[in-house]
Amino acid sequence: MTEYTGLVLLAGEQTRWWRFTDGAPVASGTGLPERAENEAVAAIYPAAETTLFMGLGAGLPRAQAVAIGQRMAADSVLAAPEDLHFAAGAHIAVVDRHRFAAWLADLTEAGLAPAPIIPAQLVPAAVEQGFVRMAVGEETVLRSSDLAFLSDPAYDEVLIANQHVEQLSEEDEVLQLARAVVAAEVDLRQGAFAPARSWGSTRRFAQICGVLVSLILLATVLTPLMLAVRLQLSAAQIDRTSDDLARTVVAGEELEPQAALERRLTALRGPGLGFSATAAALLDAVKSTKGSSLAALTFDAQGVAKATVQAPNEADLLAMADRIRAAGLDVNRGPTSVTNGARRTAFEVRVK
Repeated sequence: MTEYTGLVLLAGEQTRWWRFTDGAPVASGTGLPERAENEAVAAIYPAAETTLFMGLGAGLPRAQAVAIGQRMAADSVLAAPEDLHFAAGAHIAVVDRHRFAAWLADLTEAGLAPAPIIPAQLVPAAVEQGFVRMAVGEETVLRSSDLAFLSDPAYDEVLIANQHVEQLSEEDEVLQLARAVVAAEVDLRQGAFAPARSWGSTRRFAQICGVLVSLILLATVLTPLMLAVRLQLSAAQIDRTSDDLARTVVAGEELEPQAALERRLTALRGPGLGFSATAAALLDAVKSTKGSSLAALTFDAQGVAKATVQAPNEADLLAMADRIRAAGLDVNRGPTSVTNGARRTAFEVRVK
């Protein structure tokens, strides 16, 4: 069994305490002690404040054990269930919720929040035959194999009868405090009074925060890098797919698939910008010039479009030529003739 190192507080009219190192007492006193940094703190709760139902909680889930404790308390404890705190372990312990909360709050405020908290009746170790008696703080308790209770001269003889009673020495009583904390058959710090999770020392907390910040920064740096790698892989995959598709279209060509496909597209659309793009720019210029029209249009193998256009006046012809040039094409004008008051000329349009 692991030996206990830390403080043990004994509740009572005046708090007593013992400090242990590896299960051996090294200091003691009354009142509230000064707690060393990260020192463990346990406490013994008075037997007079605790009702025990021996053996009823063993092996049961806490919720089920508490439900049994509530049914048992209804017949033996003169308090409403909502005013009671139930703790389950090898046994079921019941204490007044409000007095327990006030006592625990005082210790917590003093920096001595204990865990575990053991009922005083369970401090003595169970014995197979007879009883063992020991003083726990300001109380005396007795325990057998199946009973644990606060000593009362008026009832002890009835409960003990003729059975043997072993009285622990003062030295053994102190040692047994540490052993009871380690055994902790029932810990009152559960349910609503369970201790909050501790991050440990300030240094340890700073270390944890440092690790978390480092991980966040690492994720911040790696996320765009991974996205860039993913986009690069996707682009490479698209290139491979397009090459494979081009290869199926231009099978037998000596050129690279993309170059061979581009040559075929050029042959289909014509040289330069191709017929479609050149004609579209020309028609857009004609439509944008009020009163103008396109009389004829040809496209030769050198990518030159020859268009005969008509406009109401010279200014409109010049505006039409400017619009074609704005589309990125070069325009050469032929001679101008006048027919029925309208001016007609020939445009040669090619890529600049």
